[in-house]
Amino acid sequence: MIENNRDDCVEDNKEEAELDNTKSICYHPWVGLEITPQGDFRPCCKFSESLGKSFEEYENNEKLKLLKEQFSNNQRPEGCNRCWRDEDAGLPSKRQIDWKYRFNETEPSLENIQVLSFSFGNSCNLACRTCNSYSSSGWITESRKLSKQIPDLVIHGHKKFYKDMKFMEKIKSLKHVKHVEFPGGEPFLTGTKEHLDYLDVLISMDPSQIELRYITNATIVPGSEFWERWQRFKKVDIQLSIDGTGEKFEYLRHPAKWEEVDKNVDRYIKSSTDLKNIS
Repeated sequence: MIENNRDDCVEDNKEEAELDNTKSICYHPWVGLEITPQGDFRPCCKFSESLGKSFEEYENNEKLKLLKEQFSNNQRPEGCNRCWRDEDAGLPSKRQIDWKYRFNETEPSLENIQVLSFSFGNSCNLACRTCNSYSSSGWITESRKLSKQIPDLVIHGHKKFYKDMKFMEKIKSLKHVKHVEFPGGEPFLTGTKEHLDYLDVLISMDPSQIELRYITNATIVPGSEFWERWQRFKKVDIQLSIDGTGEKFEYLRHPAKWEEVDKNVDRYIKSSTDLKNIS
């Protein structure tokens, strides 16, 4: 079972997404890939388990093959229960939302990865109370303290994917991506050179057809080298992950300071004001 950070899977315009519920098709097993902060591979952020720790393991996983077969037969795979629960409760699911906003209600080519979500690891400068060491290196020290009272507490390691050249080369080889998401850890904390190198690879493709999404805790505002590159893309969606204000924020987002983050929000707004493709 994957341990999810609550920020791991942000979705847009839920109230507007619709899909024919007589069909259970989802295209993520063919064209989607999420690599979690601990290096687990799965079709999307809602899928319930890891299907490998490398591209080779994932691509050859029998459960992935079964998943495709089940969807082709209009079945509801058990690993996708988070979507089925939403739909059965009358809520739009990620499956439905992505059908409308990722695939534009058109069956995609099923030959290549087109929707990619990957962290540069779990490096993070915060230990938010809604998170854990799976998604935040800031929680490792806190978890070690807690382990004295909770002996079976799982403490995950500090992952730094951006330092793995083979991993990054494989990411760069995915030449058909249309949607790329950078969740946390904190995407602007480390690996700036490697991150910019990857953006340059995407720019060398056709950036006018590529959408980017970031999920940041807003303690860091990236430099002009990011904003200059972002202008080249079809769309850049920057999600500022903030709970509450003032003391409530500082309680939930330890050890961030509200005054600093509040100023950063203004900086994000100002930097994006004249850039129509950045929201």
